[in-house]
Amino acid sequence: AVVSTQSTGTAAIQPRRTIQARNQRTNQPTLTLTQGSPPTNSAAIHKGGMNSSSDFLDAVLNVEEDMINNARSEGIELGKRAGIVEGVDMGLKKGYEYGSEVGYYYGWCLTWLQIAKLGHLPSRSVNTLERLHSLISSYIKKLHPEFQRLDEDLEEIRRNYKIACTQIGVTQTKTEDSLSF
Repeated sequence: AVVSTQSTGTAAIQPRRTIQARNQRTNQPTLTLTQGSPPTNSAAIHKGGMNSSSDFLDAVLNVEEDMINNARSEGIELGKRAGIVEGVDMGLKKGYEYGSEVGYYYGWCLTWLQIAKLGHLPSRSVNTLERLHSLISSYIKKLHPEFQRLDEDLEEIRRNYKIACTQIGVTQTKTEDSLSF
């Protein structure tokens, strides 16, 4: 909270001293004490003002609690925003990784299906490639947050890819960034 003091008045009139505590985020007053008048705070304003010295003492005693509650609310809001930003960042990274991997399998599968059309592959390999193509196509259609089986489906695609590689007779060596043949 930011506390400021102000003096107002002229030389002939006794100056009035005001102390005001403000919320740093919203810059709204949380407590105002003016010499010669009862204090006001957010709780007192909601109750309809203060009528006695006990209200003044209650307001003074509640300043810390009000500030703690305001800070807690602010912290929760900032935490939610930070969580959203972190979630979006993680989603982008994981989405890129999954998309790159599935895109590689899809391109590889389409290439070998074109070779199969030329009659250079046994029918068993063609069936495996068609099953892999079907799995990848259904995986792409399911890319929505409500589907929870994306990891399991990706594992199924990986298994079928390895089976297709074995049937075709292509050996794969995995490096850190890519697969090579």
